[in-house]
Amino acid sequence: MKEKIINLVGTFYWQVQKAERTKNKFLIKQAELNRDLFLFSKDLTLHQWRRIRSGDYYNKRDELTGNEQMEFILDRIKIYR
Repeated sequence: MKEKIINLVGTFYWQVQKAERTKNKFLIKQAELNRDLFLFSKDLTLHQWRRIRSGDYYNKRDELTGNEQMEFILDRIKIYR
């Protein structure tokens, strides 16, 4: 039986293209954030994740919802990366 290989990066770009076809700005932004979050975080070490999630991370994250929450996480990754 041949093992199926999934291209994760390609999947995230496909999701962006699919969202763009809907012309829904919220869905497009969400797909772009999902892609960026994956690309920025895929090579982080455990130590880096601990630094990202230190301090008031959980309190601030829990105050936000949806795309705002994802933007906050992405910003934290960019700071500590």
